[in-house]
Order: sequence, then structure tokens, then C-alpha cells
Amino acid sequence: MTKNLKVGLRGFSEKNAEKIEKIFQATGNRERTYSIAELTDRADLLIVDIDNKALSGSEASIDAAHPETPVVTVGQSDKPEGSDYHIKGLLLATRVIRVLDQVKIPAGNRQAFVNSERPYEANNYVADARAPQHKTYAYAVLVVDDSELMQKTIALELGKASLPLSVDFAESGERALARVAARTYDFIFLDVMMPGMDGYETCGRIRKIAEMKKTPIIMLSARTSPLDEVKGVMAGCTNYITKPIKSDEFQNMLDRIMNWLSNYKKQ
Repeated sequence: MTKNLKVGLRGFSEKNAEKIEKIFQATGNRERTYSIAELTDRADLLIVDIDNKALSGSEASIDAAHPETPVVTVGQSDKPEGSDYHIKGLLLATRVIRVLDQVKIPAGNRQAFVNSERPYEANNYVADARAPQHKTYAYAVLVVDDSELMQKTIALELGKASLPLSVDFAESGERALARVAARTYDFIFLDVMMPGMDGYETCGRIRKIAEMKKTPIIMLSARTSPLDEVKGVMAGCTNYITKPIKSDEFQNMLDRIMNWLSNYKKQ
């Protein structure tokens, strides 16, 4: 059964509150989802922007106002003393959800969200204008690689994403073009060395499709020569990752993609 947690925001600018709202709206088909608490809602947890100078030194007052409500701090600095949960740096989608998923909500506790300022109400966000306009939209991903092992490896890495993904596979460039012709993808992983049409040619052909001109395409290759990376960029790839895949590098790249998508794909 899906549980939606109401989240109170404290000290956020309208821009960052809108970004949080968009991240939450992309969690619609998970067992645990999030939404920003309205003034009349009871908040399950609070997120506090500690970079807001007006809140400096006020952690104690926040704790006093919400003694049983978990507090997640957000800021460019390291986790402040007394904070159990902290999001450091940019508000990347996978980073925010990964931390929130760790928060333990006291059983039966639903403290009232008390704040002198009404939470920012962002407009409804649709991840893609072509996608169904509801909150259960999953980002569409295409993995193109002739190696079944590599397909499984990438699938395992994508499975670590905190936001919903719908993953398709293609074992050749020709099959990838057929997939793209039938469905618009939000981002693509593309092997360079494949039988028949290689990744460079495949990438170039995908870029000729109007709907795919700005789609992130991440090339995967065992070749480490700078010349190969240059060829990938000339073909139209967004990023170039060498094999074998390093999990940390992959997840950081995935964070950047999801953050870009959450900002770019608006109505």
C-alpha cells in the first residue's frame, strides 16, 4: 500500500521549493511518496534550509516546535551538529529522495506543520508533455548494447535510482532506431562497438529525429582514447563513460541527468 508523507518546508526560496515539488511529483508509483504540506496539513517530517540566514542558530527552536517530527537539514556545508539527516549540496532528485527514504517516521506521529509562512505552491509539473499527465510517470530509458551481461549491469545500476524508470533494451543500432521510432525516450545508454551499425552512426541518426535532439545520450565504450570520446561528442553524445562501469561514477552521472530532466521537461 502506497504511503504518502507530508513534508513541511522551512526557509526555502520559491525557486528551491518548486524544485522540491517537482522531485516529489515524480515519486508517484513508489511505495513511499512525498508531497509538500499545505498550511492545513499535518507534516510527517520537516526539511530546513540551513543556508537561510534568517534561520541561523534556530535549530533548537525548530526542535522545540516539532519535538517528535523528524527534521532533514539542507545546505552547502557539512551536516550540522544534532542533525540526523542532511542533504549536502545541490538539490539533485536522486540525492533528495535517497535521504528522505532513510528517515524513520515515528509510528502514529503526525505533528501539525506550524510555520508563519504558507508553503510555496508550485504549479503541477508534468515530466514530459507527451507523457500521461499524472504523478506516476516513469522516465523512459533505452539501453543499447549487444552484450546481455552489460544490459544486466546497467539495469542493476538503474535499479538504484530513487525515481521511477521504465527501461527498454536493444541489442543493435538498427533495433535502437526501431525502438526510438516507436517511442520517445527521456535518455539513452548507447554502446559504441556493436555488430552492424556502431554507436557513433546510431547516435547521429537519433539526433536527426526532431524529438530527440536534446535527449541525453550516454555512450559506453571500453575504448579510453581521447579521440574516441571526441568522436562521440561529434556524433552528438551528451556524455561518454568507459567500461567497466564504476558504480559511483554511474550514479553521479544519473543524478545529473535526473536533475536536468526535472528542470528541463516542463509544460
